[in-house]
Amino acid sequence: IFGAGGPRVPAVWNGSANVATCVSPRWPSARGAGVTAVSLTFAANGIDHIAPPMTFTFVDAALSAVRPASGPREVSTAVTISGRGIGVHTNQALSPALCRLGASPPSHLLAVNGTASTALCLLPPCLGCGEDPLAPDRPPCCSNSHGGLSMSTNGVDWVGEVGWSGGDPPLAFAYYTRPNVTGGGALPAGGPMHGPPQGGVAITVSGHGFLRALEARTRAVCRVGSNVAPAVSVGDHGVLCAAPVGLAGTVEVSVAANGDDFQVVPGLNYTYLCGGYDELSGCIADPACEWLPGGGCSAV
Repeated sequence: IFGAGGPRVPAVWNGSANVATCVSPRWPSARGAGVTAVSLTFAANGIDHIAPPMTFTFVDAALSAVRPASGPREVSTAVTISGRGIGVHTNQALSPALCRLGASPPSHLLAVNGTASTALCLLPPCLGCGEDPLAPDRPPCCSNSHGGLSMSTNGVDWVGEVGWSGGDPPLAFAYYTRPNVTGGGALPAGGPMHGPPQGGVAITVSGHGFLRALEARTRAVCRVGSNVAPAVSVGDHGVLCAAPVGLAGTVEVSVAANGDDFQVVPGLNYTYLCGGYDELSGCIADPACEWLPGGGCSAV
């Protein structure tokens, strides 16, 4: 019996006098209420309740967005799932929180934030697609219609899958073949790959297939060393970025068509120069630089 005077559902003995199973009923007031805890009592003969009562929690869970919405099929992709009721009252030991894409095997959530409104999930690679789209052994993930992203807060019930009773549309995620990154340089063409620590130098990354990522035009980024800069322009054969702020030194350049999966640009390094500092404070704050007695900043 769920709640005081609430719904009564039949229980089934599991071949033992100590274990019985029942299916929780729909709890309408939980929709939009976040978390609703009710008492749960058991009557072995249908009349006499066994004390003390237990507690069962109805969670209004729903998924609203996933970022990135696409990832390379060659490697795993960490996606952030947003929604409500995500991870509420999960017990990773007894009923782990899981995520899955279509009919793929589930993965454990990597993290749930404190407000339970976002969760981090690692989606596996999608391998073995081959060239024949009609091959009988082709994995379902090779098709962009393989199913939506869903997650379970208790390891049993799946939120967001096609046909679930929550009423919200499933979240779409698509795999793509990684872009072929071939090289890059500074603008104007042939310009030096170096500049001030304040950034700003135009850097191009060349190759093909950048637009295979669904969000490439809005989420593509370049990374210079450990600092990230959004793409200024994205085409299928190239990405244009402005060098971000950085510390003096030579670092590698990488690019992510979906904003998350970075690929190192072969043979392309960028150097931040101490000479770009025109003030003492900025120069001495950079561990690779020193201020000269006669003025000016130089490498240590």
